[in-house]
This record gives sequence, C-alpha cells and structure tokens, in this order.
Amino acid sequence: MLAIDEAFAGQTVSIPVGQVIELRLKENPTTGFRWLFRQDGAPACRIKEDFLETAGETPPPRPGQGATHVWRIEAVKAGVCDLALTLGRPWESSLPPAGQFDVRINVTT
Repeated sequence: MLAIDEAFAGQTVSIPVGQVIELRLKENPTTGFRWLFRQDGAPACRIKEDFLETAGETPPPRPGQGATHVWRIEAVKAGVCDLALTLGRPWESSLPPAGQFDVRINVTT
C-alpha cells in the first residue's frame, strides 16, 4: 500500500490496477473543518475505506483536538484518477477554503 499525504499535493503518482493508496490528511472535525471531495477519482479509482484516526483515542476526538482523515482508495481500472479535496466548514460555502489538496494518479495495467 502506498501512503500519500500533504507532501504529495500537486504531484502525479503511478500505480497498477488493484493497488490501494492510503491518503492521509490532517483535519480538525471538532471545529467543523473537514476535507470534502471535489473529485473522488472515479471511475479509475474507488474509495474502499474512509475513517478518522486520532492520537491514541477512539473517535470522535475531544473538542479542539485534531485528527487525521484516512481514505483507502483502490485503483480499479486503467486510466487517470484525479483526487481533489478542499478543507472547510460545509456551512461556510461562501468563504474560500482553508486548504486544498490535489493529486493525479495514473493507473496502469
């Protein structure tokens, strides 16, 4: 499994069909800041798992405590898988995002 995080922003990664990528991005859901997909990689990729990881605690985290959002994304067919996310509060849609993350995944046979 290939693990990617903020350091991969703007990059292109190549993986074969069947491989799983673990995308890990820091967020603070207790203050409302969540990563939301603008593009989820379909149809070349699909999200297999989506969960929140906290430092030594069972989710949900304590108020104010940050966490890491983890997605396990499987390459299901050859093609291009664009992942694009924005960080923000869903109810503040008129404000610019607090962050963004984009990565391109080339899925090969």
